[in-house]
Amino acid sequence: YEALSYTWSTPTERSVITLSNNNNFQIPARLEAALQDLRMRDDLLVIWIDAICINQRNIEERNAQVQLMRRIYQQAIYVRIWLDMDISVDDPAIIKLQTLTAESAIEDLGSKPFFWAPVNKILENPYWKRVWIQQEITNASSLVL
Repeated sequence: YEALSYTWSTPTERSVITLSNNNNFQIPARLEAALQDLRMRDDLLVIWIDAICINQRNIEERNAQVQLMRRIYQQAIYVRIWLDMDISVDDPAIIKLQTLTAESAIEDLGSKPFFWAPVNKILENPYWKRVWIQQEITNASSLVL
């Protein structure tokens, strides 16, 4: 399975999806957008999503699941980070970012700060302000943005 890391909507921003058992299920509006983006028309995607896999109304279950989160994210094949923004993988800055390693030197960044503007947009995303991402990202064996 994969796991999803994303930002929730405000509690009033809700959407309804239909589960495989034909039951309607309320989810955060942003999650519906993420599911639309991640949906594979010709393939099955098994993905763990907190808002669906944890009964958010049951405090006892929610507290028990929080204790399992580390293992859930560690055992996921991928943790998909969904930022609710378009990222062009063909952008030179994104391509360059993927080539940097721990051995890269400061000179590898170049001398033109504006070159990195697309990366700045990613780093300014509200997603990075969530406290929970520390656990989701650090426990992931592999991340997909």
